[in-house]
Amino acid sequence: MFGVQRTNEFLDKATWTLAGIIVALIVTANVLMDNPYASRTTIESIPVELPPVQTVPTPEAPATPLDGN
Repeated sequence: MFGVQRTNEFLDKATWTLAGIIVALIVTANVLMDNPYASRTTIESIPVELPPVQTVPTPEAPATPLDGN
């Protein structure tokens, strides 16, 4: 039934068939899997509360002129 030539053909066909199945499964998994980096909302639609702005008092200007006159 199985000679050396038939075994070679069987192994060749089985290898290519399994390789095709693996490629098809990889493509199917990538299509069906959600992308964790995909943004579902835009940045403008997310409400953000900013903390109140704190102003730092500026130092007083020197009483003497700086040009040395």
